[in-house]
Amino acid sequence: MDIFGAFWDLVETGGPVMMPIAVVSLWMWTLIALKAEWIYRVRRRPLLISDALMRLDAGGGPTDGATPCPREGALRFFMK
Repeated sequence: MDIFGAFWDLVETGGPVMMPIAVVSLWMWTLIALKAEWIYRVRRRPLLISDALMRLDAGGGPTDGATPCPREGALRFFMK
């Protein structure tokens, strides 16, 4: 028996609740991947709170032309 047939037999054995479980599981893994990517970006380009506050007071974003750090966006949101 091929692997898809064995998987489908398992789904049929589980009944109608298996499809919602599969959808929620797929959504969970998508969120995990997105959060892991976000954590990687935050750790790759750190921003000290004092630097973020200085940039917020100046009214601009990063001075080196790079993409902004997510921490700066969060600080900007909470400062408003």
